[in-house]
Amino acid sequence: MQRLGWTEADGREHLQKFYGKRSRLQLTEEELDNFLLFLQLTDTPESTLNSQNPTTNN
Repeated sequence: MQRLGWTEADGREHLQKFYGKRSRLQLTEEELDNFLLFLQLTDTPESTLNSQNPTTNN
């Protein structure tokens, strides 16, 4: 998250939007794997909060 320039609030917003949870500790192992993959695949801070999460089935 630091590499993307995210604050704690940015991370919570993303988790709430895509997983319905406020903390990484609340994620299942699968959700955590998906979240970490999303962070690894995201390379520009400007596109992260407004983009669709490629690892969810929405």
